[in-house]
Amino acid sequence: MGTDAYETADSLVLEPISRGRASSCRIHTARSDFTVHSLGSAAAFGNIIAGVILTYMRPFVIGDRVKIADTIGDVMEKTLLVTRVHTIKNVDVTIPNTMVLGSHLVNFSACVRNQGVILHTSVAIGYTAPWQIVHELLSDAARMTAHILPKPEPFVLQTSLNDLYVTYELSASTDQPNRMATIYTVCIRTFRTSSMRPVSKSCRRYVQKPGNL
Repeated sequence: MGTDAYETADSLVLEPISRGRASSCRIHTARSDFTVHSLGSAAAFGNIIAGVILTYMRPFVIGDRVKIADTIGDVMEKTLLVTRVHTIKNVDVTIPNTMVLGSHLVNFSACVRNQGVILHTSVAIGYTAPWQIVHELLSDAARMTAHILPKPEPFVLQTSLNDLYVTYELSASTDQPNRMATIYTVCIRTFRTSSMRPVSKSCRRYVQKPGNL
């Protein structure tokens, strides 16, 4: 049994020659390598094109607090291929530019340069608690929290009426979106502390749980 060789447009094909019937085993190494390289080049080229578009659009700059897909953090580096984000968990996330361009992107820092960004969080309070007191306590907690702007003033909305409690949403403006995790924590802690004051003694048993932190 010998081998016979011939050239094709894609590669050099070797066919074993057997007595009685021809083998169906063929080696297409060149074609496989070309396919792998083509796929890798296409992905890299797509990221480069996306990087050029992002550079032209300028949806964020280095240092901005952004949300890309499910990742929230500060932009640390932006290249033609990837964007690197440093999260509040002290983790560096590398995101391909095609994903950045194709995902829903939120820039918390962009509005700060003009008028500040509104942060919001929710608490669940029982129906027997006077809503006026709840509004006052939440607003006061926001005003006493560092990095909350006095103007526009914090405001409270009742967003849902559940079976056992009402959901109140507190909104307040800040010019420090990079500190949003700390602002949320301090604000809700201040609210729970202030609700123990004698002036709001009737609300003690109505505070059920903080939410959306």
